Amino acid sequence: MSTDILSNNAMKWVLSTIPVGDSIDLSHFELVEEKLILPQDDLVLVESLLWSLDPSTRLMMKPSQGGFPGLSPGDTIPSLGIGRVIHTTSNKAAVGSLVRGPIGWSTHATLDANSITVIPQEAKRLEDYLSVLSTTGATAYFGLVELARAKKGESLLITAAAGAVGSIAGQIGKILGLRVVGITGNKEKGQWLVEELGFDASINYRGENVEEKIRMCLPDGIDIHFENVGAHFLQLGLDYLNYQGRIILCGLISEYNQPQVTQLNNLSQIIFKSAIIRGIFLNKDFGHRLSDAYDKLEQWLDDGMLKNPVQQYSGFENLPSTFLKLFSDNKSFGKLLVKV
Repeated sequence: MSTDILSNNAMKWVLSTIPVGDSIDLSHFELVEEKLILPQDDLVLVESLLWSLDPSTRLMMKPSQGGFPGLSPGDTIPSLGIGRVIHTTSNKAAVGSLVRGPIGWSTHATLDANSITVIPQEAKRLEDYLSVLSTTGATAYFGLVELARAKKGESLLITAAAGAVGSIAGQIGKILGLRVVGITGNKEKGQWLVEELGFDASINYRGENVEEKIRMCLPDGIDIHFENVGAHFLQLGLDYLNYQGRIILCGLISEYNQPQVTQLNNLSQIIFKSAIIRGIFLNKDFGHRLSDAYDKLEQWLDDGMLKNPVQQYSGFENLPSTFLKLFSDNKSFGKLLVKV
């Protein structure tokens, strides 16, 4: 068995050069080959099956900042994913079992047994474990339930509402009894939010006056602003935030490709409105309580109260081009995944 495993080499995508400014394209990725080595000392070797693509990976392609370590040329592009165990020196996962872990953009990965989660044999959809039952869903859950302390009857505005976290946050908002409005980039996405996910209203920032639509859809103001984009949208959120409103900073995707961040000119609103702005860094804030979120999210899934919107693409070779859709394709929605 060991000889059969070692007869194949692994392939992986690495960062070839550091992107400069807002320029990122296929030339920044390189496909390389490496020899497989059998793991030792409580490690597992997995064959990758499914990869999660996330905007935060772009932050790692910049100089180290905060909790995101910077990548160097030659480093494997990081990614959460699901793989099948093909060799193990740990009793945590048997050969043949499916596990979630930091597999990176690689056909095979050697993982610390403490970094993996074994997928239940009765799992119906593997993609659930890279979206609603993973860090994506937990971020939306803790952001609204714990940080925003959302209460029935309040209003919720979500930017990048058709994205991975935003689409789940909006559904959770409806479950909690909120009025939910989502900002997105085209009419079709807006219809999808309302008709498929149950949002109360949507705003197409490319085709509508956002400020006018906020006043129309949320005439009583914003109690909770769930921010995934930043820039102009964050400023508008502050302008229309209610007294003691809460802004949850989940992401700032508009700035990931920019060399300089946007400067806000209305921060005084935080004082006048006694508002709270709180960032969510899931592993540091709630890493010890992830099972609490997963249990609740799974219950909502099973009860049909929550949908898991995903878009799946095929082909390990297409990882870079699919990743770039996060920043250039106005047609993507939900969680972006790539299967083998």
